Amino acid sequence: MNNEVNVIVIGAGRMGTIHAKSLALLRNVNLLGIVDPDKERGLSLANEIKINYFPSIDDALSHIRSKVEALIIAVPVFQHFEVVKKVIDLEVPIFLEKPIAPNLKDTLDLVRLVMRRSIKIQIGFMRRYDVTFQKIKEYVSRIGKVRVLKLITRDLGSSLVGIGMLYPGSILYDLTMHDLDLVVWYIGFPPKRLHAFGDALVIKEYKDAGDFDTVLINIKYDDALVNIENTRYSTYYDIRVEALGDDGLIRTSNRTSHEVSLVSSRQIINREIPWFEQYFKDAYFAEIKAFIDSIAHNTDTYPGLVESLKSHIVAEMALLSILWGRDVSMNDLLDKYPDLKSLI
Repeated sequence: MNNEVNVIVIGAGRMGTIHAKSLALLRNVNLLGIVDPDKERGLSLANEIKINYFPSIDDALSHIRSKVEALIIAVPVFQHFEVVKKVIDLEVPIFLEKPIAPNLKDTLDLVRLVMRRSIKIQIGFMRRYDVTFQKIKEYVSRIGKVRVLKLITRDLGSSLVGIGMLYPGSILYDLTMHDLDLVVWYIGFPPKRLHAFGDALVIKEYKDAGDFDTVLINIKYDDALVNIENTRYSTYYDIRVEALGDDGLIRTSNRTSHEVSLVSSRQIINREIPWFEQYFKDAYFAEIKAFIDSIAHNTDTYPGLVESLKSHIVAEMALLSILWGRDVSMNDLLDKYPDLKSLI
């Protein structure tokens, strides 16, 4: 491999655009092109960052197959398995946006496919590259044993995705997955048991799809308790974490776009909280840089497939708990997926 890593980005949507622009800033990357069936969208991004556009993976590979050294896959989650299957023969490292798949069954199918070929893969859990969440990880060791962990992620009501993308449990695999990954990172895996509640309290489209706009999850470990609250209809983007340990407390506040508050006789205008694209801008760049560095220096990707699988397992436990109306443990999943234990 030369000094530059030759990369293709598959998907020119919101996440594909973020990752392509990050790659364009890296000196050790040669962007071979962007792939997207939407010609207008794909060409717009390709022209903006001055790279080639391809309407399909087959078209891209017919032109540059021998040059490809890494892939960024940022297509809709229902397409993850087919896209990975199509490019797996290239046997090059893959960066795959989270979640791995829209449910545990499909996730395990993709995990088995990649493991059989020993492909290096990184899953896009960008919070592990965010300075705030990294600082929490650092401080966890300074407050003694963590006994209570509370996580809140409240998404803007304007973030409603297209109805075609909604399905039972999509909030768990799309939004809640970030908090579940933090739980695995901070507390460990597996939990002893879990109980979750979910409902569509505000947004009709979620109810029509059998999905939820609100979830509350309580997780029991042998020596710790975890509570997660997620909603899809907040008036502002709200992300907070609190950890109580034997020797101290960790608490985060929302990141703001500036440090100015306006106070007048009639109102108080607090500092603005940016939405996720700006909120995690540095983390998105850091995770892509880490992926490229892992290729350049032949090191492991992070988080890899096995570590990322753990949060998908807990998400499935939460979905089953909501559907069954009871506590769920790992044994419930092992009954359904006998080979699960061998994968983690």
